[in-house]
Amino acid sequence: MLSRKEIALRAGVSKTTVTRVLAGDRTVLPENREKIERIVAESGYTRNMLAANLAKNKRSTSIAMLVPDMTNYYYMQMFNEMVSCARKCGHTISIYSISTETLDEVINEVVGHRVCGIINFGLDSVSEESLKKVQSADIRIVYPGWPEAENYRFEICYDAAVREAMEQLRAGGCRRVCFLFGTRRKLFQDGRIKAFLRYGSQYGFDVSEKDIFFGQYTDRSAVEEGYAAAKELFAGGQRYDGMFCLNDMMAYGAIRGIRECGLRVPADVSVVGFDNTLLDRYFTPALSTIGIPLAEEAEGYIRYCAGETMEPVRKAEAVFFPRDSIRRRSE
Repeated sequence: MLSRKEIALRAGVSKTTVTRVLAGDRTVLPENREKIERIVAESGYTRNMLAANLAKNKRSTSIAMLVPDMTNYYYMQMFNEMVSCARKCGHTISIYSISTETLDEVINEVVGHRVCGIINFGLDSVSEESLKKVQSADIRIVYPGWPEAENYRFEICYDAAVREAMEQLRAGGCRRVCFLFGTRRKLFQDGRIKAFLRYGSQYGFDVSEKDIFFGQYTDRSAVEEGYAAAKELFAGGQRYDGMFCLNDMMAYGAIRGIRECGLRVPADVSVVGFDNTLLDRYFTPALSTIGIPLAEEAEGYIRYCAGETMEPVRKAEAVFFPRDSIRRRSE
């Protein structure tokens, strides 16, 4: 690919003139502009939009997506939705793998890349020092699902969906339900847990904190956490006949673990996930889950990072999708 200097030599103009044409300056002599545009088209030259924007002191058009578990299909599907949405407003998405240990290191890296937005899907908060760097660089940051985030968040109300799930579990004959939360206790204020405790009690399940199981996610993948936790939980026999899992991938692992303990899904244990990913319909049994349209969620993140909205909170109602992983009244 030609450099700007080489384009200038071929066109018989200065490098500055090439730069002006590439920047959209219509005051350049028409004959010079036409020569430069022809050479650019023939050479396949690609403009560095980041450099061009920074040269003009404009905001970057790059958004960083921070993901704690690359094996979780939810994040890959979300990435695809955000890419589609970002293209419509001239932005790009870069995806970064993070862990508890590397979060601040990655934050510093993306700040150095002068992104315009950061979407932190991790379950750890950014340190105060790194957050100051983000704010001083005028970068917008999103914490999806965090109930008390100081910055933009996508607030999902799980009440109606969890209530419906509890109602169907009870109608299908379930008597004891648990929540395989799978991650650290510090997220105890998560809306999913609150809804589980509230509506579990409302529908006659004797639920309390003892029925919520924490674990090592994201230090290990969601599917591994679900599998290991279910194996441990049901190794001594059937303790529960209904289970909620933090996300769909954790539910997949849990179903495998339940089966290896000699139990059947849903005949012995009904399982409900969270996220409503595309895979749920093709899993065996098809996974019952709770979620919202990912396209709607992705649009909220992109519009905020792109500066198209200033609203600090966007709210949505989760929906329950009953499928084959829960017992029905006739079973």
